Amino acid sequence: MVRKTSYSKKFSTAFKSLICFEGEYSNDNLDHGGETKFGICKRSYPDLDIKNLTLDEAKKIYYNDYWNGYGYDQIKSILVSSKVFNTTVNTGPRQSHKILQRALRATGLNNLDEDGIFGPKTLEATNTANPKALVAALRSENAGFYRILVANQPSQNKFIKGLMKRAYN
Repeated sequence: MVRKTSYSKKFSTAFKSLICFEGEYSNDNLDHGGETKFGICKRSYPDLDIKNLTLDEAKKIYYNDYWNGYGYDQIKSILVSSKVFNTTVNTGPRQSHKILQRALRATGLNNLDEDGIFGPKTLEATNTANPKALVAALRSENAGFYRILVANQPSQNKFIKGLMKRAYN
């Protein structure tokens, strides 16, 4: 008998939102992740058979390595936890946590270093911030990050429409 993984309601909601942006198999030379399926890329998982990855396997990776790996279930707001999770999957944890810290400062919480670490201070500030204001600031910071990325790497311009859609979701 195969044992099913049970996921928290917050993770299930965040995953459902994330997977709308993560497509089927692709191997675009301009995509920094290289071979990718459901957002899981060969660069991050070199020993994984990306082409034959199932959605359930991808979900387990996201749950174990991202959601639980960074403690996103501790974020009180489901809107905020979903947005931070989505950003981490797309930009990597260090950049995502810097984006979160900048967004927290934009909401008036100025006592944080922009160190890219999702530690106790960042978690406390995240749970103290007004969730709607924080999500608005996260959207803005995400969009700014993507614009700078494309400005510095013009080859990424072909992805800008999707990146902006993702930023403002």
